[in-house]
Amino acid sequence: MTAGAGQTEAAGPQGDDLGVGDVGVESLQTVGPETPAATDPVRLVILPVLHGPDGVRCILVRSPDWPHPVLLSLAPPSAHDSLEAAVGDLLRARLHLRLTAAPLVAPERLPARMAQPRAGRSSPGWLIPVLAAVEGEPEHDALLDGVETLTLEEALEALSTSIERAALRAAWALRDL
Repeated sequence: MTAGAGQTEAAGPQGDDLGVGDVGVESLQTVGPETPAATDPVRLVILPVLHGPDGVRCILVRSPDWPHPVLLSLAPPSAHDSLEAAVGDLLRARLHLRLTAAPLVAPERLPARMAQPRAGRSSPGWLIPVLAAVEGEPEHDALLDGVETLTLEEALEALSTSIERAALRAAWALRDL
């Protein structure tokens, strides 16, 4: 699964090797001390959380080409788009959800091996965890196989890779800010 700039996908293929496009991070230069170089591949890994009567729930998606639930991922927004607009557009289009607050970006970056399909190789890259508080009834689009609303413990158990679990934990920790 790959996506170029401005496209979205579900994270998770090939174990800890998330398939991603070769995207820079010019619009996220101020998000933390470990800002990747502009040439490093980067993906934002989005954790939508839904506040409801039975507590806070994590929203994971099912992709047709991966058997496990995954976090949504997104290329960093262009210099002409904001993080809030990019994440909001992704969640509206893919899950029919609305942001209730500006997305929060984790201060740490997670190193991950990433596919670079245009170059025919993989290389080290970065995952940037993002927490997105949402409202609405999750409903997946035609490109996804399903959506799951889980407790933190259930979501950690459902994710199949250690890097996804680390991204989920980093995004979840932003709830306390």
